[in-house]
Amino acid sequence: MSDDAVADRPPVVRAADADRQAGVAFLQAAVGEGPLDLDEFGARASAAYAAVTTAELEALLADLPRDAAVETAAARTPETLSNVLGDIRPAGRS
Repeated sequence: MSDDAVADRPPVVRAADADRQAGVAFLQAAVGEGPLDLDEFGARASAAYAAVTTAELEALLADLPRDAAVETAAARTPETLSNVLGDIRPAGRS
């Protein structure tokens, strides 16, 4: 194989668990919007969880519209937590 052929190929990047989860979340959004039915979702989700590279994940998502944004946990802004039950005291105690 020539050096030019190797240089033209994109680098192989191994998929992380977060990549797989983001891909499945995208597929779930596609089911909700209508482009995928449940049977196809099941097949693609199984393949997404088994994907080794990001190229394999991209191939599963390539024919779906990219208009819908999928929110991942890492993209969310932290919410403020408050202690809701902290003011409750059992009856009979002061």
